[in-house]
Amino acid sequence: MTQGYDPNDPGQGGGYQPPPPPGYGQQPGQPYGQQPGQPYGQQPSPYGGPPVPQYGAGYTPAPATDQLAIVSLIVSIAGLVLLCFPAGIVSLILGLRSLRRIKESGDTVGGRGLAVAGIVISAVDIVIMLGIIVTFIVLYAVGNSPSSSY
Repeated sequence: MTQGYDPNDPGQGGGYQPPPPPGYGQQPGQPYGQQPGQPYGQQPSPYGGPPVPQYGAGYTPAPATDQLAIVSLIVSIAGLVLLCFPAGIVSLILGLRSLRRIKESGDTVGGRGLAVAGIVISAVDIVIMLGIIVTFIVLYAVGNSPSSSY
């Protein structure tokens, strides 16, 4: 009689035991791995606290972006690149209207950052264009002034 472990002897509990199939012992109607009485997407805390949300549970989509904010940003960039004075004024008005619409919606509409960026870029565009206009006026005035050369 030998003492020891024989993997082929079913009396010793040896040999390969396949794992139970997924969902084994699960109550009908419960999602896989869900405890009865728990809201979907939450598992009980291992430390006895409130349920821990699962990954992806409780996701709320971002609010829709206000279209005026996008248009304001695009027009302000185009006005700055093309040095188009009216584009800066138009994008400034569109950006301010967009901010008002976002505020009136109770922040259910997004795009505040785009609208602010459009306003800032359009302000830079307007300042540059005013600087160019003032420079031309000064150069014209200096060029047409009577010279005091003898």
